[in-house]
Amino acid sequence: MTEERYMIYNARTIWMKKFIVELQKAKQDFFRKRAIYYSTFPISEQAEKGIWNYNLKAVFCIGLLDFTFNDYANGTEKREIVHWITLKDQNGKPFYNKLTYIYLEMPNFEKGEKEIGEDLGKEKRCQKRAMDCCK
Repeated sequence: MTEERYMIYNARTIWMKKFIVELQKAKQDFFRKRAIYYSTFPISEQAEKGIWNYNLKAVFCIGLLDFTFNDYANGTEKREIVHWITLKDQNGKPFYNKLTYIYLEMPNFEKGEKEIGEDLGKEKRCQKRAMDCCK
């Protein structure tokens, strides 16, 4: 792959969380698989030698995509800009709250100024959710 197609940033925050941010220009057939693979690195890097309590820091994998996935079940899901993925059990109950994948499909961002204003409330809730995660 060329550097024009993607870039990956690793960051740590003062809130003891880790972020992986990927800017993906070209369509990537295995993007989800690669995101899961890369998310294992900041998790495994937290391992300590000897006895430890496995109190892992939260890991957020954020993908800014200049393409859309083509395997959605319905039109509403296909048009969404932000996809927030967490680990849940078969009943939808959170299984582990310290691993989050967030994908932004930029081609779906076709909103006008009024619609953007309406979505700011949703974005603020997403931000609060991210900050409240792992308290």
